[in-house]
Amino acid sequence: MINVDDRLLNELDESEMYLVLHIAKHMKSTRMTAWPSLDTLSKACNWDERTVKKHRQSLIDKGYLRMKMQPGKPTLYWFLKDGISVYTPIKTEDGIAENEGANIEGGTKNE
Repeated sequence: MINVDDRLLNELDESEMYLVLHIAKHMKSTRMTAWPSLDTLSKACNWDERTVKKHRQSLIDKGYLRMKMQPGKPTLYWFLKDGISVYTPIKTEDGIAENEGANIEGGTKNE
């Protein structure tokens, strides 16, 4: 589950937020880093690579995203500001995640 502080909606435009969500979906709460390829992000966002790079740079310029590029290794991403996180529910003894399948506020279902 991706958690986003709603105050970010005033600070990021729609395309930047869309890219944030696609990067965040590759993160786990235990590491809060991701390394999706440019091709993966391009396909997920349905954008060309140039558009991904443009919005990625905008997030970097605004101080929300950091990336580390190393030859022969995937690009590593992490968020620099609070307000974006990934939540992994605690599993019970029978292996079912806390609140799994429960209806939560807003009428959505926790999957």
